[in-house]
Amino acid sequence: MAVFTVGLALSFATGDARFMLAKDSVGTAVAGLIFLGTCVVGRPMTFYAAQRFSATSEKQTWWNIKWQTSPGFRRGFRVMSMVWGVGLLIEAAMRIPLIYVLPIHVMVGLSTVLQAAVFTLLIAWTMWYARPDRDSAPNSAFHRHGNRYSAGKRSLVVQCAVWTPSTAPPRQEPTSGSAD
Repeated sequence: MAVFTVGLALSFATGDARFMLAKDSVGTAVAGLIFLGTCVVGRPMTFYAAQRFSATSEKQTWWNIKWQTSPGFRRGFRVMSMVWGVGLLIEAAMRIPLIYVLPIHVMVGLSTVLQAAVFTLLIAWTMWYARPDRDSAPNSAFHRHGNRYSAGKRSLVVQCAVWTPSTAPPRQEPTSGSAD
């Protein structure tokens, strides 16, 4: 929001229409850097985006456990965040020079088309990468809807947008002296 506000203020102060178009590319570049930065520090941005689809605390607990215990799960989210980060940076690096080379009336439409095309490609790649029939792929920790994760007496159905556990831990049967 701060980048948008500063960009808007500067574009009104300078009156440069090209700067107005370039400020959107700066926002895209910042988003790309955030995606890449979260691969190095903390959990990747794609992990948090996917986790948001699981609003309950039980599901969020599952996400945290899966993150801590599954290297394939962590790797999959890091790869996705890296691809999104690089993709957004490439889009910004392509769009900024075009803004200053092509006529403004061309770039107004082309800028939007370019941004929409890159987002469409990134979303399509993400759907392909996380698809359930890629069991032989390095991200085989990803599977779709309906798998069960059993933890002792509780059974949690994980139904998120893209990922659920590929392997459930062994179910712990209650001992003969415990009551259900």
